[in-house]
Amino acid sequence: AAVLSRMIAHRERVRALNMLSQKHDVRFYTFDKDTSELSDKVKVCPGIKHDGGISCVYRDAKINLNITLHCIDTGACQRIFDVMAAGGFMLSNYQKELEELFVVGKEIVLYHNEEELLELVDYYLIHEEERKAIAQNGQRRVLAYHTLHNRFQRIIEIVSEQEKTRKESYLEIQRKELHKKANIAL
Repeated sequence: AAVLSRMIAHRERVRALNMLSQKHDVRFYTFDKDTSELSDKVKVCPGIKHDGGISCVYRDAKINLNITLHCIDTGACQRIFDVMAAGGFMLSNYQKELEELFVVGKEIVLYHNEEELLELVDYYLIHEEERKAIAQNGQRRVLAYHTLHNRFQRIIEIVSEQEKTRKESYLEIQRKELHKKANIAL
């Protein structure tokens, strides 16, 4: 299923990039050697590692596009947080969790199909101030709530809560056992 999902996402990405390149300057950063399915209008750039300046690419791009793998039913990929932390404008396919993590249209922009994708790209390339405001709002949200430090803190809170619940459950079980023994002894 994962292999099929990657193939579908690859085709969807190629189709989206080719479609967008008919009207816009599209740059695609990739480590993939075979980019033969991409239109000649798509400018293929060498992939950049996280420690090699990718945050500058995210920040300087007018629009960063995220197309989630179809096998990811829930959640948000790390790229979304990386782009937004760098101050980049993020346009992503719809994932329910993104509505829970961000204010759509104020911090992130989501699309549901290719037609809407093209409309949104057209719109935000023309409306630069709005695009920049959304990128700034998204960056503030990520840096305030979605850093690794914040995520680790939340994991520790959840584990602590579960541990407390387990201890309380264990103590309740012990109390009931003692109560039973006390009733038997009487």
